[in-house]
Amino acid sequence: MPKPRGILPTDPQARATWNRYRAQSEGRIHMSGAPDRARTADLMANISPFDALSPGRLEELAATVTERHLERGEILIREGEQGNSVFVVVSGRLRAYVHDGNETPVVVGEISAGESVGEMALLSDHPRSASVRAVRESRLIELNREAFHDLIADDPTALTSLTRTIVERLSRSIHHSAATGRIRTIAILAAGQTTDVNRAAAELADELAAHGSVTTVGRAETDASPAMTFSRRVRDLESQYDKILMIGDPESPEWTHECIGQADRVLLIAEADSSPRLNPIESELLAHADRDARARMDLVIIHRAAQTMPARVEKWQQDRPGVRCFNLRQDSNLGFPRLARILQGKAVNLVLSGGGARGLAHIGVLKALEEASIQVDVVGGASFGSITAGMIAMGRGWEETRDEVVRHLLGSGSPVDVTAPLIALARGARVRQQLVGTFGDTTIENLWLPFFCVSSNLTHGEVQVHRSGPLWQAVRSSISIPGVFPPVRSPDGDVLVDGAVMNNLPVDVMQAFGEPGPILAVNLRSPVDMAAHDLPHDGAVSGWQALRRRFSPWHRDSAMPGIAEILLRTSEIGSVISSRTFESRADLVFHPPVGDYALMDFSRIDDLIEVGYRHAAAVLEENSQVALESHPLLADRDRGSQR
Repeated sequence: MPKPRGILPTDPQARATWNRYRAQSEGRIHMSGAPDRARTADLMANISPFDALSPGRLEELAATVTERHLERGEILIREGEQGNSVFVVVSGRLRAYVHDGNETPVVVGEISAGESVGEMALLSDHPRSASVRAVRESRLIELNREAFHDLIADDPTALTSLTRTIVERLSRSIHHSAATGRIRTIAILAAGQTTDVNRAAAELADELAAHGSVTTVGRAETDASPAMTFSRRVRDLESQYDKILMIGDPESPEWTHECIGQADRVLLIAEADSSPRLNPIESELLAHADRDARARMDLVIIHRAAQTMPARVEKWQQDRPGVRCFNLRQDSNLGFPRLARILQGKAVNLVLSGGGARGLAHIGVLKALEEASIQVDVVGGASFGSITAGMIAMGRGWEETRDEVVRHLLGSGSPVDVTAPLIALARGARVRQQLVGTFGDTTIENLWLPFFCVSSNLTHGEVQVHRSGPLWQAVRSSISIPGVFPPVRSPDGDVLVDGAVMNNLPVDVMQAFGEPGPILAVNLRSPVDMAAHDLPHDGAVSGWQALRRRFSPWHRDSAMPGIAEILLRTSEIGSVISSRTFESRADLVFHPPVGDYALMDFSRIDDLIEVGYRHAAAVLEENSQVALESHPLLADRDRGSQR
């Protein structure tokens, strides 16, 4: 079955057939039949749930299991079928997905080495709840129903271990919509007309080394040991290192495909100044008929150290739909340290709620995070929180953010430029001018950090998530307080208003959009947000009298809420219950005590920043030993503060 060099089948089943034939001819796998008992026992001794078993019990169990080998794209389990086996991943990576009434499958999680899959059907005696396929070449151990029940009956520790795996997987799915297993193998390929990725691979390896052991593999190293197949070499390296970086070679498509076939993640490295035109390897990957059968691909665009903001990113994304993009700046915290955290599952995802002028407290929280050496990697917000989130995504620190707010949002007068109140109290021109002054012509694609904000779509009655287009327009939609500012028209002709109307704390959006790692949320809700001491009981109020009282030197300050404050509070009250629900999905929640500050009083910026700072600093200190145990965020913080 000869194959021309560098040309591989594009159909998933044909590719799997060819790879299986090649694997058999190279002696990499067995055909059906009893595996070598001692070798299988050795494999099982290092993975859960078998690692707690005695050597004798392992040998007994090894006689009852079957070794399985899957090529990339092969299906292991089909949704709805009866489950008769449980599988434990020895090496490789699997992806679970459901159809959920849709033609397009929805990914619900990934399973990496040392994890099991299929146990739920055996424990519950229900049909398979999801389909599972290999996203890279994978080796598994299969236990049939009888062997599985014998194992958990004879060895309760095995059931405990399986239960722990299930709980950990459920925990990951709670904090992220699609639970992802550990990333062990990373293919590094050139994107566009970029010619050299070796420097990027070396810098990434240096940063990953701070989190664990790392090695890089290139074609030259593999050519030096031709007797060992690449898949065997990768398996051996996985037993020695936490991360393996496999560097593709544009001159050798066959080698590059070997890297892709063994990868948990594929990074497309691009030099920002090079041409974004697709190269042949990218064209083949993106044209593949079954993209769900491959590892996730990310586009990493490297910008010069002197670059103030990214540029031309839309041109790179145009021909790479569905590929997540990361903008890195060389020689800075916005560069490879952030990418290493993301690949390590330690990304810091920050969600900022709305709250009118109280949103200025977000700047104080940012100050506390910076002093604690906690770098934000993904950021999103609603209403006023979208303003601070946008500045963070532009790479601005807390001091720059404060200065920009003072200069553009507070220094040019009230954002409410009063007009005839037929649509809203304000015309909306001044707030647009203030936002353009703050964000300029920056687009969401050209931000340093992944960013989103939300608005409320009144046309369809749903949350609108903004992840592309001009930043100022997205933020303008998110802060469109009904009755205060005019609604915004979406590109599709829908009516958009303040994000706080439907989702004031979009942790759920961050779960879907963010990266694996802790989610931090700042919720500015207060137990008592509005007092009505001066409102009459009969509900009759003269606006003229209220106006005279406000400007009269002989009357104390009125405790009567103003119309803008009432409208703002009305806009966010509907999402109070959902905010409490979403809080439970975050790893750490900040509640700055801002109840004493009026929703529209922007003059007390320094007081609000200080309130946010003191609260966040205290929360971080209080949780320094116990918070986020599944993510060593605060341990990294302590190390960073000592440098």
